[in-house]
Amino acid sequence: ITYSPLELLYSHLGQVEVGGFALTLAVTKGGLEMGGQPLAIAGGGSRASGGLRIDALTLRDAHLLLNTAAGPIQAVISTVIAPTGSDIQSTGFSATVIAPLGGTRRKASIAVQKLGIELPTAGGVQLTLQEASATVDGVAWAAQGAGGKLTWQADKTTAQLTVGQLTNRQKPMLVTPLGLVITASLAGNRLDFTLQAKAIGKGPLTMQAKGLYDLAAQNGTANIAVGPVAFHRGGLQPRDLFPVFGNQVEDLDGSLALAGILRWKG
Repeated sequence: ITYSPLELLYSHLGQVEVGGFALTLAVTKGGLEMGGQPLAIAGGGSRASGGLRIDALTLRDAHLLLNTAAGPIQAVISTVIAPTGSDIQSTGFSATVIAPLGGTRRKASIAVQKLGIELPTAGGVQLTLQEASATVDGVAWAAQGAGGKLTWQADKTTAQLTVGQLTNRQKPMLVTPLGLVITASLAGNRLDFTLQAKAIGKGPLTMQAKGLYDLAAQNGTANIAVGPVAFHRGGLQPRDLFPVFGNQVEDLDGSLALAGILRWKG
């Protein structure tokens, strides 16, 4: 704990470090709740009556259980937290998270340079991300340089995200790294989404997709459009965009464009 004697008289601490902290919260229509009571945030510039104002709180391996309509989310978190006004700013955020995804519980590793947590007056929770990265066990993709907003409410979850680089981790790669723009909303078991993707590096590969996924039935559909992409002998070839092809397709001269409906289950 870092403080000055004078500031302590006014219920003010500069820095506090906590290890092994455990917290259980619930996402409700009215926002976050702890022990069945609304969770309020006292800003850095003022404090609740009789409360203690802390400029910075360092968490080391804190255990968080967040109960949501989609199921419990468990996390082990390390970060530095600073309350500012009606929200919380977090820097150096890293977490190991176990959460429901695609009909099963999966483990994810997440790092975020800057994370903002707000409790809007309309209720729910809003996260603002800057320079985030993530990998998920059992998923052959890794995201870097992500940013945007995620909003949780009792009846709906929405996301507006950009991903600087999405990389396929299988060997050889299915597709060259992509930059993404994603919007999504989850209401009940229905996930609606739109996606725009552009290849990073060789070739003007672009893709647009719009679709939905049913979490209960574990099936989805999407309208997809790809290209057109021009290939030339001695120039751009399919393996430059889709390394998994290797040398199976060479000296291709022509263009590729795809459009149609994709359906999947699982």
